[in-house]
Amino acid sequence: VIKSKDGTELQRLNDFQQLKIISHERNQEVFASFTYTFTDIPAGEYVVDTVLRDKGNGKTATFSLPFVIR
Repeated sequence: VIKSKDGTELQRLNDFQQLKIISHERNQEVFASFTYTFTDIPAGEYVVDTVLRDKGNGKTATFSLPFVIR
């Protein structure tokens, strides 16, 4: 989700990536690296929210990253 600095949602892209982890043991943690590429965004201050969803138990975790386009 890309939002303006005041929190207005500008764009949302659902389920754009799926991480598949296969393990013999139940995982307690996972490492993921994200690269965001934005095009045609006017200069300004924004926030990108990333939601991670566990398909096994339905729980979610969200993190937000502010960024500036000059």
